[in-house]
Amino acid sequence: MPDLLDWLTPKPRQERSIDELQMFSPAGYALFNIGLPSVPPLVELLKSQTDPSLIEQCIKLIICIKGVPETELLLENKIKSETNPNKKENLKAILKKLQDPQFRKRMETIYDNMRPNE
Repeated sequence: MPDLLDWLTPKPRQERSIDELQMFSPAGYALFNIGLPSVPPLVELLKSQTDPSLIEQCIKLIICIKGVPETELLLENKIKSETNPNKKENLKAILKKLQDPQFRKRMETIYDNMRPNE
């Protein structure tokens, strides 16, 4: 899985077809299909990231796998357990972004569109 994280490159900032998973790089698509086992490495990547595009792609992946409330809870728990102050601040900034109503609504829409039709 670490090799996939290395290939996780952001796409140009334009809306794309969620149904086709075109918002993800090939590595992102693979990580999405791996599912829950890809979440811990994605969180570790988030802790040290400063690139806004990569942060957004990672958070989208985690949300598409876990959902918005579960991702928020995950981040809150990681903040509590993180001992490195810089990593803790990165996670706090990501959680703050997720709590922004417009960003949250966008992420909820992405998650809803990623779920199979029942």
